[in-house]
Amino acid sequence: MPAGRSGLSAYQVSVRGGGEQRATVSGPPNPHVFQKYLKIKHLSLKSARAGVWRFRGNPLQSRLMTSGKRLSPVFVAVLVVFTIYFPSTLQAQDDSSIRVIVLTNLTVVDVRSGELRPQQTLVIRGNRIASVGSSKAAEDSSKSRIIDCRGLYAIPGLWDMHVHLVFGDWFPSGKNISLPLLVANGVTSVRDMGSELEVIQKWRGEIESGKLVGPRIYSSGPMLDGPKPRFPSSVAITTADDGRRAVDELKQRGADFIKLQSLIPREAVFAIADEARKQGIAFEGHVPDAVRASEMSDAGM
Repeated sequence: MPAGRSGLSAYQVSVRGGGEQRATVSGPPNPHVFQKYLKIKHLSLKSARAGVWRFRGNPLQSRLMTSGKRLSPVFVAVLVVFTIYFPSTLQAQDDSSIRVIVLTNLTVVDVRSGELRPQQTLVIRGNRIASVGSSKAAEDSSKSRIIDCRGLYAIPGLWDMHVHLVFGDWFPSGKNISLPLLVANGVTSVRDMGSELEVIQKWRGEIESGKLVGPRIYSSGPMLDGPKPRFPSSVAITTADDGRRAVDELKQRGADFIKLQSLIPREAVFAIADEARKQGIAFEGHVPDAVRASEMSDAGM
């Protein structure tokens, strides 16, 4: 985490399921928003001098994640959390039954201009941000829940453009750790560059229905690689026909794009590119060893 100028302490977010603590991750310095207003039953927060990322008592992933630096003052999950935790079914309700939440006295970070806009009010209707503007124009409604966010900052939801959420047995607790960890750090959308597609689609449905805390997921499903793939969640490609067949099957199964790895034979690479164009699906990832970067660019990558 980047060092913050405000001196705000970090918080530890403990995600629990079935009475067992499953993960502890760094979260934003506003526990009442998470627990009281969002009513997340299996979430507890406690003050911590530094952000410590742990699973069952053990540090997670890397030394960088346990650096002990304080949270940046421009990282606040108020905005992004509210836009992801409310079920999409709320959109079908009439206006009188849609929950309205008004966040007042926010400082909004304008990421286009780099400006900080103080004293702003953000209005959320159901699972959508309805308006952002001066606090003087705050919505006056007895049905609105008003939260004073003085001293807090709001930013747009972030993207992580390269994740592997279900990668063979590499990340066995991804559902309990990776998904809430991403949201706790303001990441509301991810590009999954190689996973088990059916599992991801199940998680995505649970997230969209409000049953699971996690980001929006854009996924390739399994990666396409050479005759002897080096990684899990991969499809072996030997011939051009293999490549075309894999593209067709992944498109039919609901993949959002095709992910290429490094060992695909040259003839199969161009067959994949051609079939992807015919199927209207993007292909992304590595430039295979058998072709030049300029060739892949010309082919549409």
